[in-house]
Amino acid sequence: MAGATVVAGVAAAAPSVLHVGNRLDKHEEIVQATLHSAVTATLLASVAVALLVALAAAIESRVELSQASATRTNRVVGAIAVAALVAVLAGGWAAAGDPIARLEHGWHTFKGGYGANSQGGDRLTSGLGSNRYDFYRVALDEFKAHPLVGIGADNFQQTYLVKGHSEETPRYPHSVELRVLTQTGLVGALLALLGLAAALVAVARAGLLRSARQADPLGDHTRQGQAAAQLLEKVRRDRQGASRAAV
Repeated sequence: MAGATVVAGVAAAAPSVLHVGNRLDKHEEIVQATLHSAVTATLLASVAVALLVALAAAIESRVELSQASATRTNRVVGAIAVAALVAVLAGGWAAAGDPIARLEHGWHTFKGGYGANSQGGDRLTSGLGSNRYDFYRVALDEFKAHPLVGIGADNFQQTYLVKGHSEETPRYPHSVELRVLTQTGLVGALLALLGLAAALVAVARAGLLRSARQADPLGDHTRQGQAAAQLLEKVRRDRQGASRAAV
């Protein structure tokens, strides 16, 4: 129920939020009036969602449903969620049109830059045109030329000024993967993967340790008590040793 309410709130505020990017001024800057409308719509939708969820929680806490009623309610909510998902997918399909044509258009605009985007309409569907294709091209060329250790950290901008085709001066290729490969080569990429793997292993071990503690909370407290008792015993012996030495 809460999930469906949140989805409805997002759907209600989405048109105003998207309107901000579609109605820029002649300098490609945000118009304050549209931004204010988007903020207001988002705030109202958030308040409405919060009130509905709170109301549903209050009703649920006070009304005890039978097993059969709870089952029917879950089925109705599930059906509503499925219908909402189908409606969203159908709306997206209708907006996107032919998927093959959309893919071809996206690839064409991605390679063609800003000028290849469709003029007017929704900025999200006008195309993928930018200079990132050129950034990626230069980054891949540099990685091919220096595959082992790369060109060095923070050296992409100088290289792009020489080999790039756009007027932009990016400090990085706008891709974490290409940045690592281009600037540090295979050695740096391997070290980055090892670091990521170590972090994942640490998270997994922490999760397993937490699960074990939750499964045996008394055992954890027992171990803590034993450690405290051992510490106190050590302190007592140290004091006894110090007293005997003084005598």
